[in-house]
Amino acid sequence: MAFIGKSLVIVIAILLCFTPFEHSVFAEDTDEEYLSSLSLENLNVHVEVRATGEGPCFVSLHANETTSIVASSSFDGTHVRLRHKGGRNVNFSYNGVHYTFDPNRIFTATGRAMHVRGSRKPENVVVESVATLAKQIVAGCGSARPFVGLHNNTDGSYSFAWYEKGGRLARDAIETYRAPGQDLDDFVLTTVPAIFARAKEAGYNAVLQSPEAPDDGSLSVFAAKSGIPYVNVEVETGKLTLQQKMLSVVLETNWRKES
Repeated sequence: MAFIGKSLVIVIAILLCFTPFEHSVFAEDTDEEYLSSLSLENLNVHVEVRATGEGPCFVSLHANETTSIVASSSFDGTHVRLRHKGGRNVNFSYNGVHYTFDPNRIFTATGRAMHVRGSRKPENVVVESVATLAKQIVAGCGSARPFVGLHNNTDGSYSFAWYEKGGRLARDAIETYRAPGQDLDDFVLTTVPAIFARAKEAGYNAVLQSPEAPDDGSLSVFAAKSGIPYVNVEVETGKLTLQQKMLSVVLETNWRKES
């Protein structure tokens, strides 16, 4: 799949404010640009939404995971990208207190309570503003399905093995498949049985997320709770061709099929 000639680009600047507000960010198939802003001292996060035709919603949350962004750019769909200064986490200060959060841990109230961290308990305005950011990211997808999480890791930092029996995330998985010879840093994680089966058939490490996975505030948990099909193609940084091939496999799957 390739880009269509025109694209819809939407940019939302989240600066956080004392009174967070909702703002519609979608227009129907136009080339217009939109800017919705909230303000709170020095937090500056942009949610960029680019529609390039019919297809899934590709969601990139970590600014330093750039291989996956390039890998997804050749596929039609809605591309939602979080832009901010820094690496994996978003960092900012409010009322003299420094805060940090992983943007893939803010999609549920439980996740925000655990992962929006500061030197003291966050004020309500901080938590509410981070919740607004999460809502804007989800709103950026519109009706595009499935949600496709775009992630990269470094060697040994995050592994398929964590989801196998006895692993630190074993409770998150209802089924796993270890592909002979494949690097354990590279795998597919999904809530959709048909995508799990297709990844397994294609010879990739695969994890089928449990419906009872603990609530860590991630997009995958939010999607499962909301009845939204989700898949993450997780690949070690720099393996661009592999990530493109894995994306092609999962995106050709009839994910609506019962399995």
